[in-house]
Amino acid sequence: MTVERVSASGAELWTETSGWGPVPVVLCHGGPGLSDNLAPVAAMLGDIANVHRYDQRGGGRSTGDPPFTLAQFVEDLEALRQHWGHAAWVVGGHSWGAWLSLMYAMAHGSRVSAIIGLDMPPPPNEGWRESYRRVRDSRLSGSERKFFEEIRGRRRSGEPISAGEERRWIHLNWRTDFAQPGATPDLDREPLYAFPVNHAVNRALVEEMDGFAATRDVAASLGSIRAPAMFIHGTGDPRPAPEGVIAALPNAYLRTVDDAGHLPWFEQPAAVADALREFLRSVE
Repeated sequence: MTVERVSASGAELWTETSGWGPVPVVLCHGGPGLSDNLAPVAAMLGDIANVHRYDQRGGGRSTGDPPFTLAQFVEDLEALRQHWGHAAWVVGGHSWGAWLSLMYAMAHGSRVSAIIGLDMPPPPNEGWRESYRRVRDSRLSGSERKFFEEIRGRRRSGEPISAGEERRWIHLNWRTDFAQPGATPDLDREPLYAFPVNHAVNRALVEEMDGFAATRDVAASLGSIRAPAMFIHGTGDPRPAPEGVIAALPNAYLRTVDDAGHLPWFEQPAAVADALREFLRSVE
């Protein structure tokens, strides 16, 4: 296992590389504005892949100042590829990180040998967010929903939020992403993310993604991607699977995982490992 800090356009990106297999893979964490939590996924692939993970610009152990843009996050990935000297690599990600992988494939298609998406939501203009909130809220008690919305409102208005309140809010948000919320790992023992959220990164990139979906023909843009792609989606994820995205890609398919939510490697690790390994062996 190798930890490095890689320079990229004024930022220092924290990275970790593991595995000894022949297939180069990069894994992009969710968010945006969060930090890497994909070590368990990388560990599933050590004998068949050389897996790179990193904290995206402005998050976790990586530095970086505004403005935060989709183009810059894509070029950060390309800077990492050049640093490690891969002619092409498998680009994968979880949630927002899967969208980042697709954006990279649109910009640098010749450098992408395959794409992996873990519980990627559909484009924001497909109207799924309201149903997502209903499912999320159904997994909280009345007092938990009240606290959850109170903290959301205070954050939007710029009011101070204590570290304890932020921690509880993150844990509640994470818990609703599990197919069986009562089985959610304890945040103190198994943090989803070990570093605070960078809300400036989140706001900037969510806004830009919304604009991209509203002003571009997403299906046509995706149609330019020729690399094979596999999307894994837990059937208990409150977000729907990106079926329109998969249909628009020339060479993509969906693998669903029963009894799993938005982080299926926690709830059904064997099923996720089997799907990943089968796909990577098909693109070696």
